[in-house]
Amino acid sequence: MCITIQKKEYCCGCSACANACPKKCIDMQFDDEGFLYPVVDSTKCIECGLCTKICPIQNPCHLKENIPLSYVVQNKNSHVRKESSSGGMFSVLAEYVLAKQGIVFGAAYDDNFVVKHIGIESVADLYKLRGSKYVQSEVGETFRKAKECLENGRWVCYSGTPCQIAGLKNFLKKNYEKLLLIDIVCHGTPSPMLFKKYVEYHTRTEGPLKNIYFRNKEFGYAGSTMALEFKSGKKRFTGQDVHFFKESFFRDLSTRPSCYQCRFKTINRVSDFTLFDCWSVNTFKKEMDDDKGTTSVLIHSQKGLEIFDELSDKIEGVQVDFDLLKKDSGSMIEGRIKMNPLRDEFFKDAVNFTIPEMIKNYTPLTMKKRCIQAIKPILNRFKVLHVIKRKVGKLL
Repeated sequence: MCITIQKKEYCCGCSACANACPKKCIDMQFDDEGFLYPVVDSTKCIECGLCTKICPIQNPCHLKENIPLSYVVQNKNSHVRKESSSGGMFSVLAEYVLAKQGIVFGAAYDDNFVVKHIGIESVADLYKLRGSKYVQSEVGETFRKAKECLENGRWVCYSGTPCQIAGLKNFLKKNYEKLLLIDIVCHGTPSPMLFKKYVEYHTRTEGPLKNIYFRNKEFGYAGSTMALEFKSGKKRFTGQDVHFFKESFFRDLSTRPSCYQCRFKTINRVSDFTLFDCWSVNTFKKEMDDDKGTTSVLIHSQKGLEIFDELSDKIEGVQVDFDLLKKDSGSMIEGRIKMNPLRDEFFKDAVNFTIPEMIKNYTPLTMKKRCIQAIKPILNRFKVLHVIKRKVGKLL
């Protein structure tokens, strides 16, 4: 029996089925909302059933209930920490694998700002994988590539959303000593179609883009902003509440259907590490509260603990009580987002409306938003944003 999608909330788009198919008869195709789903060529299918067996939703991994070891850390390399969304822990783990002549897989932009998973084999290319990308990535055939490298005895680090890592784990079907799995805390995955329209709009109205930063630290870690860098040299900075793409994301308008029924945002995970922001580091160690970024780390495996111990000279950090971390960041660790009642209407309009029309209808630029955006640089100059972030844990 081949994989079929009865309801779209039952497919997370991890592409494990397409990677596993021995006849390569499963193609991941975009639907009207811009999300990938498997389409089976029945003329090639041999009904082996492998695609359904490795689906992480149809056949979830059974995890032991353990309390993960918890840390808050910062990369000692100040440049890397500045270029990272939070504290630079991903880079430390990636460099560990690269130093062993391994390969690191993660999400990167292609030349057209399509987010795709790629493999890198040099520290010089690590910048491609740094930084949050609030778009669902195309996994492509990277699961197969990762398995090939593992079978050849190479170290592999694979980072992705919890559902992608669960899909890879099922695809591999066994544990590998030289495999390092990292999942990033996920609020949901926005539509690549919507992001494409967003990129095309700004390219058409302001010129060719050089880079897009979802979490730029120009105004400090607490005041992380969306930043567009153009080839002309111009830069545009906007906070999430005055930015159409990020605001629609955080209002749960632009997210994949399966995210509202997420099965993977749990305390226990198949990964070795879970990484996410630590907005209240002063709660755990005031000396680390420098507004330059801190990573919360959950360690789920003995392998993860052993690697973490090996990297102690690369990071500043402190072990913290999991319950305290959960109290501070619980919504990031577990639980599901709630579908915005306007979501379906939003996507119907997104197909035909322009970006300015979508902004007018769904994320209008109010006077309050204009005022926040205007005073943000001033607040940052006097470190007021940093103090506010401590108190409310919300990006301005």
